[in-house]
Amino acid sequence: MVVAVAAIGGALFRVATAPDRVKERRSTAQSVCESSGGKWTKVGPDEVCVKADSSKPS
Repeated sequence: MVVAVAAIGGALFRVATAPDRVKERRSTAQSVCESSGGKWTKVGPDEVCVKADSSKPS
């Protein structure tokens, strides 16, 4: 019973803090993108890192 209550509490905590974690990951990704020479841009509903050489064929 105690394990079930702890599991439910943990799940509720994760759900409640999810928006903060998403914002933090997005901010980190944007910083890494810009520091590596890319441009953080919105493509449709998504935000992506576009680098100058990403359009060149591999």
